[in-house]
Amino acid sequence: SAYWLSNFCWDLVSFIVSTFLSILIFLLFNREEFVGSSEAFIAVLLLFFFYGVTAIFASYFASFYFESATTGQNTVLLGNYFSGFALTITIAILQLLSSTKDVAKVLRFIFRVVPAFCLGDGVLALAQLPANRRMGATSDTPLSMDVVGWDIVFMCIMFPLYAFGAISHDFPEIWYKLGLRTPPNTDGVADERAAIMDDDVAAEKAAVMAKRDGDVVEVRGVRKVYPARGNQPPKVAVREVTFGVKTDEIFAFLGTNGAGKTSTISVLAGDYAPT
Repeated sequence: SAYWLSNFCWDLVSFIVSTFLSILIFLLFNREEFVGSSEAFIAVLLLFFFYGVTAIFASYFASFYFESATTGQNTVLLGNYFSGFALTITIAILQLLSSTKDVAKVLRFIFRVVPAFCLGDGVLALAQLPANRRMGATSDTPLSMDVVGWDIVFMCIMFPLYAFGAISHDFPEIWYKLGLRTPPNTDGVADERAAIMDDDVAAEKAAVMAKRDGDVVEVRGVRKVYPARGNQPPKVAVREVTFGVKTDEIFAFLGTNGAGKTSTISVLAGDYAPT
């Protein structure tokens, strides 16, 4: 939980800075459609805020489907660009044509599951609102459902779904308790858990389990079992690893090839779910 909370707080603060700079540009250039009235200003704030929290967890959720961090980052960036710009412009063009107006209305709701589209759609609707009102084409206000209302509602719905999808990767027991997944089969590996420990390893485990004072990091009973593949039985990569790290201490993590060092660090970093 500390891992997720710290990452979320950092990303949210970074996004708030970007939001502040965007609103400052609106003010400097006197963009009345965004900051010309209190209602428009509130609409912009709500749109940006809900986009920020939803997009952060949507990115976390998407990251689990990439083995490479670089590939994941670039794909998410391109996906945000495509959905926030290309899809928004496409829907706007379809809405101008009488023959495709109904299709655009349906697609607009479908695409709102993507946070970047909600942001682009809401910003474009706010930009068009003053001209539409002058022509008598609408009496909507900035917070009306057909302006930014539906975009905000969809992001409010998708935010907890993306958050659940991301966090449940680190806590698979959530899926097990809900009956949506079956715990991994570890038959044939239980006997490995009884392997003999070195004296110093056993002493470290006993001290940590006894809640030794001074540890700023505690790792208790970390275990990772890779599921069976083909004719190969399940593989125990990390077996009941327990240790503590004190303040100002350099902790050396040593082991032979295949000892489980990378798997342990990956579990601690949140890349892999523990078993």
